[in-house]
Amino acid sequence: MSIEIFCDLASGGDIEKSCGFRFQQFVRLLVGVNPDMKFANETDTGGILDPSELETKLNATDSTKVQLIPLVDSLTIPNPETIEEGGGDNTTVKGTRVQLGYQPIDVPARISDQKPEVIQSIEEGYNPLGAVFEKMGGYLIDEKGYIWGKQAGGAGTEVLPIPFEYFTCSPIGTEGFATRTSAMLKIGFPKTWAHDLVQVRPTEFSYLNIENDFVAPTP
Repeated sequence: MSIEIFCDLASGGDIEKSCGFRFQQFVRLLVGVNPDMKFANETDTGGILDPSELETKLNATDSTKVQLIPLVDSLTIPNPETIEEGGGDNTTVKGTRVQLGYQPIDVPARISDQKPEVIQSIEEGYNPLGAVFEKMGGYLIDEKGYIWGKQAGGAGTEVLPIPFEYFTCSPIGTEGFATRTSAMLKIGFPKTWAHDLVQVRPTEFSYLNIENDFVAPTP
């Protein structure tokens, strides 16, 4: 499968630097617990851009598994807020404001109108107290089916998942009449999540059209 990388922050080799950054709507997530979950921008013989390999990884139940989270809405990625001390008071010398770091980036998303067993599998399969959680990461998929990940080292041909600091799924809930039954995701992004971010455009199939039953991986 031949693909192209767009909107990269670094250029080199056969990578095309072609457009400015402007995120649209992210509507799906491809997640996994394998730190080697990655693909290249040339013919990909063993990764998630090959349809047969993707099917194998979707159906796996061990650490090689990847999972397409059902379509989501309301996914937003806020700017991180700074952690500060002082600023016109007696807690710092001369009242100078001191920046200590950044708050975690909480990324919310909503899964609507899914079977309760699907939500339960996501909720239980990616328990933040489980061993699989420590190596978790994922790719963002936008409304056009394009994939967003991190270019390895800011150059080259490998695209890596965005690391997650945490990933939780709430139980299913409803607000009653004329509302959608839904569950809420909360994902922790590192403040460097957009560093070396690239957009990848698969040429042979769309991740928006792939459906599979959710089967949680085992540690």
